[in-house]
Amino acid sequence: MARAPDFTAAEIITIRSMAARGCDGREIALAIGRAPSSVRAKAVGLGVSLRPRKQQWHRMRILVEPRIQQAIMLAARRRGMRSGDFARRILTAVSVFDLYDVVLDAHARAAKVIAVEVAKRKG
Repeated sequence: MARAPDFTAAEIITIRSMAARGCDGREIALAIGRAPSSVRAKAVGLGVSLRPRKQQWHRMRILVEPRIQQAIMLAARRRGMRSGDFARRILTAVSVFDLYDVVLDAHARAAKVIAVEVAKRKG
């Protein structure tokens, strides 16, 4: 079996920074495209602890339109997940990878396109 390539400097920085924020090996592996076992082994070699900190969970209630809820439920079902877990993972990814502007800008562009299409149909 072929040996995986060595970790790059950027991957090592990502491992250190995500571990410092309390991310586990699986989350880090997903972020850098490596196997969780290889991330754990590298972390041990670097002296980085991947033990999650004791987390305090906070409950958040979010009101969404029925069509959005249905879309979330469908996307979660396709992935074999519960809708609450799916929504939590989406929000976590947006936060961990600082995708707020990307998501909000895409939403604003889509709203602008829709407004233009509606104006064309009326005019």
